[in-house]
This record gives sequence, structure tokens and C-alpha cells, in this order.
Amino acid sequence: MEQMVLILFLSFISVSILFVLKMIWRLIMNTANFIKFMGLFLFVTTVVALRVYFTSDDNVEISAKANQTDNYIVKVINNNLSGLLENKGEVYYDTSIKYNVSPLLLVAITLHETDNCKSNLLKTTNNVAGINHVSGDNYKAIGRYNIYETVENSIDHLGYILKVFYIDAGKKTIDQIGKKYAPLNDYQNGKYGMSNSSWIPNVTKNYNRMEKELEVSKDK
Repeated sequence: MEQMVLILFLSFISVSILFVLKMIWRLIMNTANFIKFMGLFLFVTTVVALRVYFTSDDNVEISAKANQTDNYIVKVINNNLSGLLENKGEVYYDTSIKYNVSPLLLVAITLHETDNCKSNLLKTTNNVAGINHVSGDNYKAIGRYNIYETVENSIDHLGYILKVFYIDAGKKTIDQIGKKYAPLNDYQNGKYGMSNSSWIPNVTKNYNRMEKELEVSKDK
């Protein structure tokens, strides 16, 4: 806004100067030459004004705000990760961009599935989300769970799974995703549902908490 006011002020000054020059010019030059001079002068002042506007601090600030938003998300994610996943916020964020999946959803699922980054499954398999082994997968397995070379591989696979088998299939809410990801009729260790009944409420709680943390972080 300040830059626009400055441009308008400079334009007013320019017009005033032109008016004075016109009076002087008419005394010593013909009209045709004056018109050529005025056109050149207006062209130069316009180029200068546009250059000032497009290199102003306001435009730099817009770009900075976009980067800050990314940084806010990564910071909030990192604040919720520990152990093998400490400082992996940028990996989650990059994965969310790659697959167009909410980064907070990726982390919310991870926190539940790994008991807040403390589970033995995570420590022994790098499996960040209790991802089951499927026949034909290019992954080794322990029991029903995939083994990953790195946690980064597992995070990427989680993003892919959510994108292809859930979001693209119309399952876009935590409730919709949970009913397929952790169904109550899932039979494990002689029990149906096992801990699956807590999946939707826990993932929802994790997601909402990080969303509030993000809002607070942006307000600071």
C-alpha cells in the first residue's frame, strides 16, 4: 500500500513537471517535438515506477510468508516426534507435497501406530505406521508387518498408501480412513479389533492437537 501511494505521488510530481516543461517547450520548440519528448519521458518514468513496485519489500514479504508457513508446519511436526523419528518433520512435509496428503494426518497416524515413536515395531522394522505386508510387495516382513530399510522409505510408503488407496478412493476424513485402515473386524492374536477401536479417536486427537499448535505458532 505504501508503495502504491509513493507511485501515485511520483506520478503527480511527474505530471506537474511535465506541465511546466510544456509551457517552456512551447516557447522554444514546436508541438511535434514536445509530443515526442513527453512520450519518452512518460515511458522512462513508468519503467522506473514499475521497477520500484516489483522489487519492493512487500513482494519479498509475500514469498517469505509462504516459506514461513512451511517452516511452521515442520516445526510443529518436529515438536511431536522423538526417537528414530526425531527431526523428521521435513521428510513428512515433503511426502505430503509429493502425494498431496495432509502432513498432520501422516504424523497423527504415525503417533498412534508407534505409541508416540516408542514402539518396538518402529525400532526393529522402521515401520512408522503399522503397515501390513501384502503379497507381491518388494519388502521383507516380520509377521504381518513390512520391514523398511529406513524410516524415510516407510514415511514415503505411508503417503503413497493414503493417496492411492484412501484419498483417491474418496476416503478423505479420519473416520472414513480409519474404518478401512484399522477395521474393527481385524483378527489379531485371537481377538477382533485388538486396539483398533482407539484408532479413530486417537488419530483425531493427534491431528486436532497439532492443528491448534500450528495456529498458535503462526500467531506468535
